Amino acid sequence: MNYDVQPFELDSGIVLSNIRNLDGGGSTHYKDFLNVVNQSSKAPYNKALEWCAGPGFIGYSMLGHNLCKHVVFMDKHKPAIDSCIATAEQNGISSNKVTTYVVDSISSIPDSEKFDLVLGNPPHVWDSDQFIKGLRLEWEERGDILRQENIDVIERLLLDHGQQIHIEFFNNISKYLLPGADLFISEPGGFSEMPEIVNYARANGLIYVGEFPMPTMQRACPTAVIYHFKKN
Repeated sequence: MNYDVQPFELDSGIVLSNIRNLDGGGSTHYKDFLNVVNQSSKAPYNKALEWCAGPGFIGYSMLGHNLCKHVVFMDKHKPAIDSCIATAEQNGISSNKVTTYVVDSISSIPDSEKFDLVLGNPPHVWDSDQFIKGLRLEWEERGDILRQENIDVIERLLLDHGQQIHIEFFNNISKYLLPGADLFISEPGGFSEMPEIVNYARANGLIYVGEFPMPTMQRACPTAVIYHFKKN
């Protein structure tokens, strides 16, 4: 696996200690999240959580634009969280503004954590076997070979086998939310294409507020949206 650092400068001036093979789309999507959260009259938020954070594109963009006062990064992949920590150190961001967790589930975060903002660009491909089969054919058609190291990266960044990551998230996130907390989560399709996402949220006491288009995804996935949920 290649862990070479490839610095990435956000438009706020924060330079991420980004590592190759950690970017699941956040380097592009963070601009869509900024636009959506900027429309909230509640900003700045007190404490934000970036779920499935990777190197922290979305969370650090919020912090850099003063849309939150503190950001918590969680990811199951330790190199991603190491990258988040390095970014704080290299940009002189105070330790009282950043918290990190290497965990593979929301329920593994301490119960004492409470958030008024949650952001996430999670894996969103449900059928791993079908996806890898199609990807292998696509690579072969252009003369490339899909190696196991490529598959490992793709699975970590994109695949949510049986929607288990989403189910665990919605089953457990409510206890970490303050009253009135906002959740903004990116997905490849809106309610008409992916009603199960809204159903998971509603089944766990969250309110579906609506969805926002993602201009940065218009070419690759024109149906992509950011869902907005709220805690009562």
